[in-house]
Amino acid sequence: MNTIVVGGTGAVGRKLIEFLCKDSKYSKIYIPCRRELEEWANYSEEYKKKMIIMKVDNLDFLGGTKEQLQEKFGTEKIDSIFNCLGSRTSKGKEELTKIDKTYAIYCAEMCEKLDIPHYSLVSSRGADKTSCFSYLQVKAEAEEEVKARNIDFLDIFEPGFLKNRSNDCRCMEWCVQYMCCCCECCYPFIECSDVAKALWLNDAKYYDKSVIFDHYKKVLDNDNIKKIVKNYDKKNPNNYDDVPIK
Repeated sequence: MNTIVVGGTGAVGRKLIEFLCKDSKYSKIYIPCRRELEEWANYSEEYKKKMIIMKVDNLDFLGGTKEQLQEKFGTEKIDSIFNCLGSRTSKGKEELTKIDKTYAIYCAEMCEKLDIPHYSLVSSRGADKTSCFSYLQVKAEAEEEVKARNIDFLDIFEPGFLKNRSNDCRCMEWCVQYMCCCCECCYPFIECSDVAKALWLNDAKYYDKSVIFDHYKKVLDNDNIKKIVKNYDKKNPNNYDDVPIK
């Protein structure tokens, strides 16, 4: 299996790459990014061979033609694409829209142009076009646009506030986590690593040839994401989410 991870240097993306590298089913992991992470230098040679790091100034090229995309990614079959991008409202509405909406749409269009069957988009709990928060407005707009594309399998992940980011600390998440720790029913949290694990497990299951999946588009909320991880961690051999790391 070959896959693309957009946003591979972010909190969720970097953890996702770890899981993908450990899974023998994945042969190539394309990672378009502005910089390489220091931790990647410590990866084993086996993992490094899987990782195709594509240094770029920005991700505008994702909106290119089929031919332009094939120049970047080659003509070999790509099985899935993950979008783990997430900007900050402090960067301004224009930058937020570009990162969280425009690039999300580009990834969806790539699925159509390159016949990529599975798209996993990391959105946010509370995504709503009528929200008073521009971040949640943009996330909802992105979801709506992506759902309108012709994609075989679309999974939109809507996690709650992310805990234990390894790349940065966001003020809102920090405040909610430490000031509202007793109200998780109103402010659900989830570990960054759990979101990444669910992304990997959910993608890997499509490539079991003994299982046939109907085309669909679905949204996984915070509870559903946790459920995928919990089923895996319980090591239940009868549960399909229990995909081994080899």
